[in-house]
Amino acid sequence: MARILPLEQPLEWLQTQAGGLAAARPLRGLDEKASLAVGEQLLWVADNPLAASRETLERLPDWVNPQVAFEDYEKAACEALASTVEADGPLYKALLELADHSRIENRMIATETLALLGEYDPLVALLSELPPEGLGRRRWEAFEAKTVPLALADESLARLLEQVLRERLPQDRGEIAIKLARRTLPAESLAGLTSQLITLLEDEQPLLRRYAIQWLEELYDLSDSDRLRYRVDWPAQERKEGADWWRNRFEKERLTPRTAGMQSPTSENGR
Repeated sequence: MARILPLEQPLEWLQTQAGGLAAARPLRGLDEKASLAVGEQLLWVADNPLAASRETLERLPDWVNPQVAFEDYEKAACEALASTVEADGPLYKALLELADHSRIENRMIATETLALLGEYDPLVALLSELPPEGLGRRRWEAFEAKTVPLALADESLARLLEQVLRERLPQDRGEIAIKLARRTLPAESLAGLTSQLITLLEDEQPLLRRYAIQWLEELYDLSDSDRLRYRVDWPAQERKEGADWWRNRFEKERLTPRTAGMQSPTSENGR
């Protein structure tokens, strides 16, 4: 869910393309130009990303209350987005600039907002970046879960995201990334799928390594210490050692599949 909620003064909302051109495909349920009163919110929800709704709130949400504690970085990111929305000039351009901000939290909130508008270049760039400039593991998984499945759930948005993946990743890596994100990597068996994923742990593309280890951990029961055997941001030699640990356990049949993984390594519909 995403929303815009004016708190101190009305907000004029104008749907445009880059450069201020008229929107080629305005959000359903909202005029191209709309005025939001204080206490009236503009709302998007995950199951209908191409539509928006307006509603007047009887009470402000808890996160508006200054007594509700925010992490400093969350508060700063929200303030940065609010400043971007209130600033003069095209909102799209301002969001792109915020998505390239040095502060990772600002990049996240701007990138997520742009993704709701069908702009996926910043999203793929951020998901492909490694720490310290990019996201750590837990934040990457949470951020990916909020953005990529939402895009893949809509046919039009999925095409846009897949196009960006093909353009940004070399050779066939974009197609592989799409299959990894959808959980539709072709395999006749769990063993065949596992072998492919272990190989991808050594791939040069960080995005493919991210998805490969994430999927492997979805397929197999692992201890906390097992999960520390591999990290996508390790140097190449250490990544190879981590991949070799997975390969050794796999070849010796010392990996315990989860129930879902035993039933079907892939599904027709994926995620």
